[in-house]
Amino acid sequence: MKRTHQGDPEFLRFLFIARDSLCELETQVMIAHNLGFFATNEAIMNRINELFTRLNAPIRFIQNKARES
Repeated sequence: MKRTHQGDPEFLRFLFIARDSLCELETQVMIAHNLGFFATNEAIMNRINELFTRLNAPIRFIQNKARES
């Protein structure tokens, strides 16, 4: 599915919301770890960081495309 230029702002907003939700999840994982609900959170934090990077790629692409327009 190809996105039109007019769909980019809406998709960008979706990506920002997804990234913000991921940051909230990161905070909750850190709190749960600090409260002793699980011993290690390294695997979860690595996955969160990976997803954060994957969300940033299309965000940067759309933002750069908008600047060039």
